[in-house]
Amino acid sequence: MNAVRRVVGSLWALSCAVVCAVGCAPLDENEQAQNIGQDPYSAVESVADQRAKSAAKYLAMSESERKPIARPQGPAAPAGPIAAPASQPSVTPAAATSSDVATQVRVVAMIGSDVVITDDEVFQMVRQRGMEYVRLTGTARDAKEKELFQEELRRLIERELILNDFLGKIKKNKPQVLDVVKEQAQLSVTRKLKEFKKLNNFKSEAEFTEALKAQGLSMKGLQRQLERNAMMDMFLAETMREKGKHTSLAEVVRYYEEHPDEFKIEDHVKWLDLFVSYRRFNTTVEARQYAEQLLQQVKAGKDFVQLVKQYGHGDSPLRDGEGIGQKRGEITPKELEPTILALTTGQLSAIVPTETGFHIVKVVEREQAGFRPFDEKTQLYIRSKLTGQIQKADYDKLIEGLWRKTTVRIIE
Repeated sequence: MNAVRRVVGSLWALSCAVVCAVGCAPLDENEQAQNIGQDPYSAVESVADQRAKSAAKYLAMSESERKPIARPQGPAAPAGPIAAPASQPSVTPAAATSSDVATQVRVVAMIGSDVVITDDEVFQMVRQRGMEYVRLTGTARDAKEKELFQEELRRLIERELILNDFLGKIKKNKPQVLDVVKEQAQLSVTRKLKEFKKLNNFKSEAEFTEALKAQGLSMKGLQRQLERNAMMDMFLAETMREKGKHTSLAEVVRYYEEHPDEFKIEDHVKWLDLFVSYRRFNTTVEARQYAEQLLQQVKAGKDFVQLVKQYGHGDSPLRDGEGIGQKRGEITPKELEPTILALTTGQLSAIVPTETGFHIVKVVEREQAGFRPFDEKTQLYIRSKLTGQIQKADYDKLIEGLWRKTTVRIIE
């Protein structure tokens, strides 16, 4: 089951990783900037996102792992794990079985006279995005699945339009290069699958294949998908390089001056929470003694997150120790806000009493409200974004031309 839980989200990332920065489907400006240069500014997570982390890990646990931890007897001493279990793998969609997969494929699109796209190809892509619809039900889920199907069908049509043009030119002008292109694509697939299996700790080919099968995917389908994406990547990389336009410093400065709101810094804090609940002890005195012992371990150099996971109460162990709320007015519990906002990056608090227990908090990131300076990091962000806009325009123009000169038939 662990392999099944790991495979879905990272599979879709793997399938997209071989595509050129401009991707198969048009992206908005922010997505483009992140794809090309990786947005150097970390996003502030919402309280809902943080709580979703806890819910996902909780749902991924077995029933035995969800059982409440027994209250320690007598004066508490952190001599062993007494809290939520160590980090669990994140939840993925309910596994599809082989019986869920249609035995007959259907052609859903034709490109030119000899290239077809089947519903199975599209469904393979949709299943890799299962986490976007698995928690939906009824008409909401049906609508989301239909939306994803249309998105992935569009992506596949654009991919095949590009490859149809690319491979057609090679066959006509340099047929001897075709085998080299295919060989390079296969090497890319082999490398990426190897990296993926290592990253997700698959012990054998059989385990990886079984994880794919459990999600209604096939090794053959995935390899074809990655191979064709890799060939498209070669073509787009070369095309965009030829058309590439370098962004001048003057353009970067102008963008910075014309978009001040984009460089505002919100007052935010990222913090860790080691919580000791009164309910786990006979008296509040025992609870404080326990908290004091944990504080001394932190001061002695013990890993804060590990202590949270082993000995902390509440749901912060499910978020790798992260506290709830990153903006002023959203920090929970509210009694902690003054203490947290008074700390700087890396600082540790004393024991803070609240209505339900004692907290020890550590600030790992703190930014005051203001504007980002026009430094190297900001310039990299702007250049990446402007490059993304240029490449998106070039990509849209390319796809528009291919749609015009190629017959595409979508079969409802």
